[in-house]
Amino acid sequence: MSTGSSFSSPTPPASPPKMTPSSTATHILTLLTEHGEADYIGEPITQLAHSLQCAHFAALQSPHDDEYIAAALLHDIGQFLPASTLASLTTSIQSMDGNVGRIGHEALGASYLRSLSFPPKVVALVEAHVPAKRFLCAVEKEYYNALSSASKASLRFQGGPMSEEEVRAWKEGEWWEEMCRLRKCDDAAKEVDLEVAGVEAYREVIERCLEVGRT
Repeated sequence: MSTGSSFSSPTPPASPPKMTPSSTATHILTLLTEHGEADYIGEPITQLAHSLQCAHFAALQSPHDDEYIAAALLHDIGQFLPASTLASLTTSIQSMDGNVGRIGHEALGASYLRSLSFPPKVVALVEAHVPAKRFLCAVEKEYYNALSSASKASLRFQGGPMSEEEVRAWKEGEWWEEMCRLRKCDDAAKEVDLEVAGVEAYREVIERCLEVGRT
């Protein structure tokens, strides 16, 4: 699958030993809770509120698709990771052959989730949430016009709208339509004071994903 990124998917570090789906879910939810209260850059809500809103909207769209919902919740996990983990992942990505370009939070997050044995679909959707924005900006003028000022500003650093060649390649990839739907959940998840379920509501979703990923 091509997402229009300028780097190849890295070989992740080895999964932590003796991590069960239950203990991994606890680790993930703790990570979100302890590190998610920082501001969501350029937006009026916290990073955790944004992630929970994104998962909420994804669950409304596809209530029985655990992998889609988990990807929505964890799409920004690369923003939550401790410095030591980020350093390890960055080294892993940079050790790949060729020029991987700028390493973004979507690549770091995808590599981290892969190391924890999340299913390929979860990893792919997380890695694609930035390229999906570039794709939608290239094919839907209304989409670009509806972006927040912060999202428009970040687009410049993310490569701008895709070229015609990148758009064609994107449409040949697996799950590309779900990637676009998830991106729109991401864009909508910026509402102040929206009441949604907390992190514990997604424990079983994460555990089921991990059970699938480790079979």
